[in-house]
Amino acid sequence: MELIKTEVVDDVAVVRLLSPDGQFPWGTRVFEHRINPLLIRQVNMALDLAETQGVNALTVIGDGRFFCNGMDLQYISANVAESTKIQADAEMLMSRILTLGIPTIAAVNGHITAGGAMLGLAFDKRLMPADSPGLFFVPGIDIGLVYSAGMTELMKAKLPTTMWNDTLCMGKRYQSKELKENGVVEDTPPASELYSASIQLAKSLRSKGKDPKTRETMRGIKNNLYKDAVALLGQKVQDMGFADGTFDATGRPKKAEEKENTEAEEMFWTAVTSHAGSPTAAMAQFSDDAYNTKLQPGTGAGTLIGNWFEERVLRDSSGEGRSVPQRHVPRSGLLKDWTKVPTVPRKGDDTFDRVYGPKSGLQWEPASHTIGKVDDSTPSIMREGPLATALKSAHHEGAETDVQQEEGIIEEVNHARYFETTTGVGHQKPDYTVAEKATHTSKSYAQEIRCGPEPDLMPALGNEGLEVPFHAHYSGVEQVTNQRMFLADPEFRNNVTASAATGVGAFHRNAEFTKGCDKFILGVHKDEALNAMYAGLKDTQPLRHLGGEYAPNHFAEIPSLAALKAAIHQKVHEVWGSMGYVSLRQRLFDFCDHEGFVTKSDVVAVLREQLGVAEEVQSKPLDIWLTQLVTMKKDELKASSFMSSLRPALPQKDKRRVATAFKLLQGPNSNGVIRLGDWLQRLDDSEVKQTVILAFGAEEEEAVANTAVTERVFLELFSDLAPFLDIGSLLQ
Repeated sequence: MELIKTEVVDDVAVVRLLSPDGQFPWGTRVFEHRINPLLIRQVNMALDLAETQGVNALTVIGDGRFFCNGMDLQYISANVAESTKIQADAEMLMSRILTLGIPTIAAVNGHITAGGAMLGLAFDKRLMPADSPGLFFVPGIDIGLVYSAGMTELMKAKLPTTMWNDTLCMGKRYQSKELKENGVVEDTPPASELYSASIQLAKSLRSKGKDPKTRETMRGIKNNLYKDAVALLGQKVQDMGFADGTFDATGRPKKAEEKENTEAEEMFWTAVTSHAGSPTAAMAQFSDDAYNTKLQPGTGAGTLIGNWFEERVLRDSSGEGRSVPQRHVPRSGLLKDWTKVPTVPRKGDDTFDRVYGPKSGLQWEPASHTIGKVDDSTPSIMREGPLATALKSAHHEGAETDVQQEEGIIEEVNHARYFETTTGVGHQKPDYTVAEKATHTSKSYAQEIRCGPEPDLMPALGNEGLEVPFHAHYSGVEQVTNQRMFLADPEFRNNVTASAATGVGAFHRNAEFTKGCDKFILGVHKDEALNAMYAGLKDTQPLRHLGGEYAPNHFAEIPSLAALKAAIHQKVHEVWGSMGYVSLRQRLFDFCDHEGFVTKSDVVAVLREQLGVAEEVQSKPLDIWLTQLVTMKKDELKASSFMSSLRPALPQKDKRRVATAFKLLQGPNSNGVIRLGDWLQRLDDSEVKQTVILAFGAEEEEAVANTAVTERVFLELFSDLAPFLDIGSLLQ
C-alpha cells in the first residue's frame, strides 16, 4: 500500500503523507499515519531518494486530520514479540531525520501525538496552522508507557525546559498558538496556505544544503548538537511497557471492566487448552457435530472442523480465509500448453501466497482490491539463444559505429568550404599573373576629392599605441583604442585621463583609490599610502602588454593558437637558426604555384618532415589553424598569409625604420620600387647577403642586382629577418 508520495520541487524534496480511506488488516485506520513497519520503510525510502538526488531541503506534510498519531499500538498488540524491534526502527528513523544533512521542515496539518510528536520534533523547523484543531501531546502517563531514554533526550533537546514537566509528566495538550509562543513551531499560517508556506520556507533554506560539502558540514553540526539524543536513539532499546501497558488496541486507556474481561478470557482458554491437550481438540469439544455451523453469529454455514482452526488463523493473520467467494480458482481453468500465449487475461490461483504470505518485494494490497483481479502477465518464452543474442547485439553496435563514422564524414564535408559550384564551373576566377592589362587607363580622383590626399604612414608607425603583438595570447594583449593612440602621441597626451597603471591595462580602474578609510588596509593612512604608490607608478609604462603564450590562471591548460605558433617559432630557430623564417618561406615557395598558393598537406609536410615538428604540435589544432587561413580555394592558402600569421609581428618602430630606409634607397624616378642590388651593396654581413640572394632564387649577386623590389616586399623581407636578428645593422 502506498502511504506516502515523494516529489522534487525546485531542489526541495516534498514528502506527502497520504490519507486514504480504510484500515490495515490489524484494524488501524490508515489516515492516522501511525508508526508501523510499513510507514517506517516507506519514509526511509523517501529519505534515500532525497539523498541520492542531492536535494537542498526536505519538507513533510500530512493529509487529513492527523500528521502522526504515534506508534501503531494495534499492530504492536498483535505482534508483541516484535515491539522492541519496531521501537528501535522508529527511533533510528527519528535519529536519521534529526541528523539529516539538509534543512528539514514538518508541515503539521493535524494531531501530532506520542511517538508522532517525537517524530515531528526531529525536524529542524515546524509549521502548524492557526485554524487547525490539531493537538500536540505525549500521553505516556495515561496509557502506562515509559518513553525510552533516547526519546526523552530528543524531547529535551527540542522543547524548552518550561514544557518538560507538563509535556512528559502531566500529558498536557497544546494547540498551535501555545507552541508558537514557546518556540516549538516556526509559524502558524492558515491551513489553506500550509503547503505553499512549507515550500517557501524550504526554498529559503536551500543554501544550507546546496552541495555535498555543505550537507556533510550540516550533518556533523547536528551530530554534535544532538549528541546525547543520537547516542541513545535506537541503541539498547528497552521495552516501554507494550506487553503489560494499560491501553487498548487503539491506544486509549483501558477501562477497568475491559481489563477484567480480558483476564477472565485468558484464564478460560488456558483451562480449556490444558484439559484437551490442543486448541483444535478444545474447539471440537464445544461443537455439536462435525461442522461448525455458527463460525460467527449470523454468518451461515461454516467449514469442516478439521479446517476451522486453520480458517481462523488465516483470517487473523491476513484478514480473510478460504471461504471468501471468487478466490479459489480451480487449476483446470489454467492453460495446459505453456508454449501458447493466452488470447485473454486469465485468473490465477493464489492459495499458496495466502497461506504462506506474499512474496518478498510485493506491495501489500487490501482484499477489496485484489478479489476478482485478472492476471495480465504472459509467460516469457525464449525465442533465441545466448549466441544469437550476442551476435545480434554486436551487429547493432557495429552498424551504429559505421553510421556515426559516416555522419562524421558528412558533417566535416558540409563544414568544408566549396568553390566547385555551378557558378565556379560557368566562370573561373582569372589568373591575375596572366590577365591582360588595360591599354588605356584612366585615374579617378573621387577618393582624393572626398578624403583629400593619401595620409603619410610615418606618424602612425611612430605611435606605440597602435602596437598589437599578434603572436601573444589575446587575453594578455591590450586592444587598439582611441585613448591608447592619444596617450602615445605627445601632442594629444594631455587630453587623456588615465589612472596609475597598476592593473592589466592603462585604463583599468584601481580599486584602492575608491575605498573608504574603513575598508583600506592601512586605515587612516590612506592618503599617505596612495601618494607613495602613485609616485612610484609615474615611471611605469601605461602602454605595456602582458603578453604570454597562454591564458592566465585557471585557463592555462586550454589549447591556444598563440601556444601553437610559439612551439613552431622555437623549432624554426632551433633547426634553421637566425635565418629561419627566410628558409621556411623558401621551402614553402618550392611547393607554391605561380600565384603563390600552397596546399594544406604541403604545409604540413614542410613542418613535419623538413622542420621536424612532431609532438610539439598536435594534428587537430594545426589543421584548424590552416583551415582558417584558406580563403580563395578549397584546400589551398597563400604562403604569404601563412608566414604573416606565424611569425611575430614587426614592432611599429622597426616598421618606421624599414620604411625610412626604403625611401632613402629610392631614386628620382624609382616609381615606388628600388633595386635589390643597391641594398645588397650596403650589407656587411655575408651570411645575410647570401641568404637573401638564395631567397630570390639565385646564387650570385649579379643575377638579382637589377631585381625591382616594392616597399611591401622589402617590409616582408625584414619581417622574416627581425624575429632572430637585430635589423638595425642591416638598415644603415
